[in-house]
Amino acid sequence: DYLELVDWSGRAIVHGKRGAINENLPPILARLKLRPEAYLKFICRDQESRFGHFIGAVESMKELAQQFGKRFLKGQTAAAALFSPG
Repeated sequence: DYLELVDWSGRAIVHGKRGAINENLPPILARLKLRPEAYLKFICRDQESRFGHFIGAVESMKELAQQFGKRFLKGQTAAAALFSPG
């Protein structure tokens, strides 16, 4: 599944052009609850400046932050845009 996602990602991104969404989406996108358009934007940007310690659905990030005693949770807006709710 991972290799299929990597292959699809590479084919969707063309240097100098915006990513094009192919109708044959890898099933892993749905299982991970990733929005295809947001996923392409995500992989085309520098993520270190958008996320801190965790990347995932907002609720999962909040749970991990609490477990690790983190008060500030960087990346909630980016996570909400990337992951489908639920």
